[in-house]
Amino acid sequence: MKKTLTTLALSLSLALPLAFAVPTVQQVEQSMTQGNWQKADSQLSEVLDAHPKNAHAHYLYTGARSRGPLQRRPFATAAGEIDRSFSELHRSVALRRDAGAH
Repeated sequence: MKKTLTTLALSLSLALPLAFAVPTVQQVEQSMTQGNWQKADSQLSEVLDAHPKNAHAHYLYTGARSRGPLQRRPFATAAGEIDRSFSELHRSVALRRDAGAH
């Protein structure tokens, strides 16, 4: 019985982090390469929620936001999204500059 509980506890401790893992760079880039911009946008939102100072994720997010989702939105909404994308790009540049200064 004790061995079974130990095995179960070990299995859960290894499996739970995977259930809450954010998408990898490879998964995001694969979505982008396949033209699945909505999926890439969603994946990058998860990554940025978990890692808000990730400059590369901000850079990819700018690319994902400027392609797929914007093409199907009214002009005013798309313009607002472009403004947010440029804000993300500026944040990415600032994060990279700050990282290089240390």
